Amino acid sequence: MNVAFDLFIRYACGLAGITGVFLRKRFIDEAGILPLEVVRMPYRWNNQRDVDEAVVVVMNTVDQGQEIRGWLMRALQQAIYDSDPGLAEHFFKELERHRPGALKYFKKPVF
Repeated sequence: MNVAFDLFIRYACGLAGITGVFLRKRFIDEAGILPLEVVRMPYRWNNQRDVDEAVVVVMNTVDQGQEIRGWLMRALQQAIYDSDPGLAEHFFKELERHRPGALKYFKKPVF
């Protein structure tokens, strides 16, 4: 990248107060690494409404013909493991009731 352009961008971002965010984003993109916020996504269900919202997300994803994978799968798995077992049970019951085909994403792989 041109040094003059880089200095201009730093100056412009400094005026806008986003220097750190911009430079960190640029570094992350150039280095090809994921920021800590993306790698660690703590997510847990606190009540049945949270679970119902997650079920709706799964239903919408399946309805659009997409697979449940990537960040969505990691967030759901984290919620299942970290939340109250009763809420995890409610998630599976609601999923079985509304989209039983989506349960295949949450089965343990057989080796």
